[in-house]
Amino acid sequence: MNNESKNHDQGSLAWKLTEAEDKIRKENGTESADNFTKFIGETDPAEIKSRALKMGETAPDFTLKNALGKAITLSAEIKRGPVILTWYRGGWCPYCNLALAYLQRFLKQFKEAGAELIAITPEKPDETLTIKEKHDLEFEILTDENNEIAKLYGGVHRLNKEVKDFYKDRGVFDHYTDDIQEFPVPATYIISPQGTVIYAFVESDYRQRAEPTFIIGAIKQYQKQHS
Repeated sequence: MNNESKNHDQGSLAWKLTEAEDKIRKENGTESADNFTKFIGETDPAEIKSRALKMGETAPDFTLKNALGKAITLSAEIKRGPVILTWYRGGWCPYCNLALAYLQRFLKQFKEAGAELIAITPEKPDETLTIKEKHDLEFEILTDENNEIAKLYGGVHRLNKEVKDFYKDRGVFDHYTDDIQEFPVPATYIISPQGTVIYAFVESDYRQRAEPTFIIGAIKQYQKQHS
């Protein structure tokens, strides 16, 4: 769905995600790996793409609370410049942790390009605070209960029985306030000060994430066009 998801240069986020996938496959065994391959195959890329917010469209406004309970409103944040919105499933997810760490690594460059970074997850606020402290994250993480905002942007993928059982056995559902049945598609968007989408990465395979270098490139291109 996104050309950048095929970028496997050594040192890229895609490269690290592939390494993580190989490690997880070895740790959890063939049966679990096959169940997750089946699960990913059940998510129709064309359906995800058709429902997702697209380039040039107006981004739905929202207000969500951060790890400390402060309300953050998108329309207020974009007044200062472009805002990068990125979704992740939870701090228990190794792919999510890798993506968050890479985004933190590039945070200074995002700011130098004039953009703010905000991550969004259905996890409870106390869980997001733990993630911020554990990984030394210096950007906002907002809680989107029931994935209400995710459904307006990149969408969600529903869990099948095998995946639910796997997560239940590992206490994953303890990280959420409700009996969660679906996780957000780990989409990444850049929203302009005018409230429109100027970059969109939406991949049905949750093991694929937006490359920070592509995000920076999109921001710089926008800033150049509007300087």
